[in-house]
Amino acid sequence: MKKNLEKFFYIDTIYSLFICLLLENNLDKNFYFFSSKFSKVIMKNLKNKLIIKEIRSIKIVYYIANTILFRVIKLFFYNKTKDKKFYIHDATDFTQYFFNNFDSIFISIEDGTLNYNSQVLNEKLEKANRKVSFSKKIKRNFVFGIKKIYPPLGVSEKVEKIILTGILPIPEVIKSKVEIINIEKIWTNLSKEKQKEILAIFNMKIEELEILKNNSNKILLLTQPLSEDGIVSEEEKIKMYENILIEKNIKEIYIKLHPRERTDYVKNFKNIKVNIIKKDFPAEILFLLNINFNKVITLFSTAALNFKGKSEIEFIGTKDYPKLIERFGIIEQRTENREQRTENREQRT
Repeated sequence: MKKNLEKFFYIDTIYSLFICLLLENNLDKNFYFFSSKFSKVIMKNLKNKLIIKEIRSIKIVYYIANTILFRVIKLFFYNKTKDKKFYIHDATDFTQYFFNNFDSIFISIEDGTLNYNSQVLNEKLEKANRKVSFSKKIKRNFVFGIKKIYPPLGVSEKVEKIILTGILPIPEVIKSKVEIINIEKIWTNLSKEKQKEILAIFNMKIEELEILKNNSNKILLLTQPLSEDGIVSEEEKIKMYENILIEKNIKEIYIKLHPRERTDYVKNFKNIKVNIIKKDFPAEILFLLNINFNKVITLFSTAALNFKGKSEIEFIGTKDYPKLIERFGIIEQRTENREQRTENREQRT
């Protein structure tokens, strides 16, 4: 491993990786920690990385093997990361391990609408302070070196800064630590070489998307991993999206799959022409490359908000779907045109 590393990252989503690459794109001096769930086709494009995976086995082997693994990681990386910037997607598997075992300057990365939900942030804070069983406490401490549970989403005192894009109003509980970034402005200010370098990490070439520029009068559907995350069944999810398109009398649709989705919409949408856009890149790249859509439809994906005024944005919301309400609460249906999006952004900044 190179000795001149300056920035460290613990990444769990393609979107959070993209934000990090925009902010810190000196790839030779970056080091990335990934969980084993992250996209392998993207990870292979980054030289300085470590994939962390718990060793699954019978109980005694699990305790011994994982204790050794996580102690070795700390032994090898503690001094390298001490007092260095450490960008962290801090609502994921190994967040608590890093918070408890590394003395870095932790910077939290936007995780979606949850960062803007005061109720959720306060609930996370309250949950982190709850007492746990003695056996669970021993397991956390012995195996992972976790002596304290820190609240996620930037609330923790371990986090010095929170990077957000300002898609919604900022909650008071985190306001003093928030830095708002404009990803379109950052992208535009990058050199063409740096842009291509970032696109290459996502196995993309600008030329591959040129065909999408031919027709601006097209509709984009941003789907979400509702069945993969166990919120609804696969059949329910497919029917949900199909009914939305049928009700709107849409005969042809472009679908940007969520990176974790496995659904074959071409096979399952019988009377709708489906054009699938490859999934292993953040949807935000589409508008950054001036791939315009007449309308963007989503249940409640925050990626839609970043098409800021270049498209009409229609949020279907959760109101008509009890299982979604149970998991995400009530998200009202709404439509945002260019004027509304511009006005809302000016009010937030």
